[in-house]
Order: sequence, then structure tokens, then C-alpha cells
Amino acid sequence: MKYCFLSLFQNLFHWNGSSSPRNTGESQYAGSDNVVGPEAMERFCRDMGVEPENVSVIMLVLAWHLEAAHMGFFTEDEWLRGMTALQCDCMERLKGKLDDLRGELSDSAAFRNIYRYAFDFARVSLGNSGFLTPGPYF
Repeated sequence: MKYCFLSLFQNLFHWNGSSSPRNTGESQYAGSDNVVGPEAMERFCRDMGVEPENVSVIMLVLAWHLEAAHMGFFTEDEWLRGMTALQCDCMERLKGKLDDLRGELSDSAAFRNIYRYAFDFARVSLGNSGFLTPGPYF
């Protein structure tokens, strides 16, 4: 099980297997700032076999579960904490949860929470100007 978790982590952050799980600068998905952005997450979803029309849905529900501070951007800590909470220690388990993640939008309580999460991001991004402003990772 530990190997699976490390494998999932390495897939996203390309950890070199040392005792300190830090980005080696050669990440398949994470940038040099150890953050996985929207384009990398889209690629990650495609690599997992997520249909193109479902990528944004999966990304939104994952962002909510990972408690991402910035929409579409995932830090190493958010990823580790969220995958632990989802009990996904390998790619196969995460793939197995994709239908459940999509299905959460059919649950009224989960939908309300996800909607509120997305709405709060939009409200903060729009600010007082009514226009979207770039987040801290732009």
C-alpha cells in the first residue's frame, strides 16, 4: 500500500524516492514552484482516462475535496492531505473513485457545498471590480 501511495504521489510531483518528498525539478505535472496548475491537471486527468467532457467536473470536485486554496492549482500538501482523506493511495483507487466524484454532484448536500466552494472562488476573483483578476499563481 505504501508503494501505491508513493506511486500516485510520484506521478504528480515526480518525487525522487528520497526520505524528503520534495520536487526534484523534473516533475511530469508540477511546476518548479511545486504547484500543479490547470493545464497539468487536465493532462493528468487525460492520462487517467477521464473523458474530455468530464475533466472540468472532476477538477472541481477534486479541488473541493483537496480543499485547494486556489481554484485549479494544487500544492503538494493539498494533494497529500486530500488523497489521504479520499483514501486514494494509488492511481487505480483514484480511477475507481471517479464515478463517485462525479456522482457527488447528484447529492444535494454535496452539490450545495461544491457550489458554495466554486461561488466563493468566483466572488473572490471578481472582487469589487466585477472582472476576473489573476490569482497568486499567475
